[in-house]
Amino acid sequence: MVRLAIIGIGYWGPNLVRNFSRIPEASIEYLCDINTSSIESVAYLVPQAKKTGCIEEVLESDIDAVVVASPAVTHYEIALKALSSRKHVFVEKPIALKVSEAEELVRVAA
Repeated sequence: MVRLAIIGIGYWGPNLVRNFSRIPEASIEYLCDINTSSIESVAYLVPQAKKTGCIEEVLESDIDAVVVASPAVTHYEIALKALSSRKHVFVEKPIALKVSEAEELVRVAA
């Protein structure tokens, strides 16, 4: 079982929550967004998930992976923090806004 968190429940987040919630081998443990109304709009799909606006809380937990679906300008920073916390990371496109940042994420992930 892969325990994961969805970070960013705005535009693409609800689609990712719905899709990951349908995978029997995945368990969404956290829904994370600074906008709590965004979280509430999808919470019924994963009632067991903890709700938080704090990325650090997610990264300090024992989850295996994070799904980053926040605004694109935040992808690099969140993905780097998650990788540095030894989490697997799925980033909604674009992975970063600069090629150098995307290349760094690939290096850190390796």
